Amino acid sequence: MIRSVSEQQQWTVNGVLASALVYQRLTLTVEGGEKFEGYAGGLSIPGAGIVWGTLFTDDIQRLYDGTESFEFNAVGPYLNVNFFDGRSTLLGHAQLGGVSSVIGIGGGTGTWKGEVA
Repeated sequence: MIRSVSEQQQWTVNGVLASALVYQRLTLTVEGGEKFEGYAGGLSIPGAGIVWGTLFTDDIQRLYDGTESFEFNAVGPYLNVNFFDGRSTLLGHAQLGGVSSVIGIGGGTGTWKGEVA
């Protein structure tokens, strides 16, 4: 069952997206939770961005444990990130804004790691 955004758990996140044309690196940290680190291939304008926003998920622990891949859609100050398990099931998504010069799309692999102090 897919829940509407208003029914999902919401978590505050912040992070950094860096782009080198066809290679991107994304880090996102859940406030009071874990940190995501992902590496992607795609096509985007080179640059970087500092972003913050909201992570939506039905189950934060399932997201932490099950994420194997992600995709991003960046349009300057707006960034969308979707997280998937090994069967391409959507586990959660982040809607972020910030200061960024990155415009483009891509996808790759990544994992959530440990407690953040």
